[in-house]
Amino acid sequence: MKPTPARFAATPDYADLHRHLGGAVHPKILYGYLHDHTADVGLTPQERDWIHGLLTRFPTYESLRGYFSSRRATLAEYLELHKLVEPLQTPGAMAYFLYRIARGARVFEHASLLELRFCPYLRTDPSADDKARITHMEAVIEAVAQAARQPEFAVDIRLLLCLHSLLPDAVNQATIDLALRRRDLVRGIDIAGPEERVAERMPHFVACLRRATEAHLSATAHVAESHPRYIHSELFPYLQRIGHGVQIPLHRPDLLANLSRRRICFELCPSTYLQTGTFTDLRPVREAIRRLDDADVPYCFATDNPAFNGRYLQAEYELALEYDLINFQGLARCQWNAFAYAF
Repeated sequence: MKPTPARFAATPDYADLHRHLGGAVHPKILYGYLHDHTADVGLTPQERDWIHGLLTRFPTYESLRGYFSSRRATLAEYLELHKLVEPLQTPGAMAYFLYRIARGARVFEHASLLELRFCPYLRTDPSADDKARITHMEAVIEAVAQAARQPEFAVDIRLLLCLHSLLPDAVNQATIDLALRRRDLVRGIDIAGPEERVAERMPHFVACLRRATEAHLSATAHVAESHPRYIHSELFPYLQRIGHGVQIPLHRPDLLANLSRRRICFELCPSTYLQTGTFTDLRPVREAIRRLDDADVPYCFATDNPAFNGRYLQAEYELALEYDLINFQGLARCQWNAFAYAF
């Protein structure tokens, strides 16, 4: 089904298929949380120490926002930002954060569908041993799912669990187990973390995705975001979508026909590629999109980490239009794809 101008005009809502929970909390919200919970007796000593450390490091909102939004030299450096936020996103804090995520998605982005991806293990008590942390992952997922139910804002928030390239095999396998057991709460899985570690552990991640495929659990993966050496075509048979993948049309256009046949949708996040130092301008993204269009490979735009890059969903579309990544017909097609390829 191709979108038409009439359908475009009648469908003002947006869907975001690639947003990390750690990067979904606006710096203003995060800074407010830090100040509101400095004396919270319900927090653990580790949480209070983390809050104190962040307020010492970022004494003003402007300093926190400036640090989050500054351009990084590499993707690996950019990913370190998540480590500032993850220790705060405990089960007890999820209601605070998810209410505000849903409110912002509806009020400022007119989004009616939002897929949030996160690694539950990284939101468990870091002082506990691996066995205890794995056991506690289910409580994290339940807390996120409960907090995501915000009927006031009518945003359908769906959860994806991230396997992580820096976590042990046992943790990733336990994450798959949990995703399969709690399909009432989990819509799919993702592979996240530093790209070079994914490449080093390819047999492990192929095995994880194969398990998901055999159980008919939807999967996406961060692939070929920063460099062509991270193009992993061996993952394609197990994916319904590709996170980023911008290097594929630029360096391996021969793979596009297969991706088109499989109708694998690319989740493109243009602002991220500037902030991570992947590209110095958007000309490579424009060329990548031209090649995707020529090969009839579906794609949509997403925010990735709007708290870091400062751009929410409409701003990504505005950026794409301003720099001729797409035209208005392409905008309608991207909006349609975002709903059509949701998990």
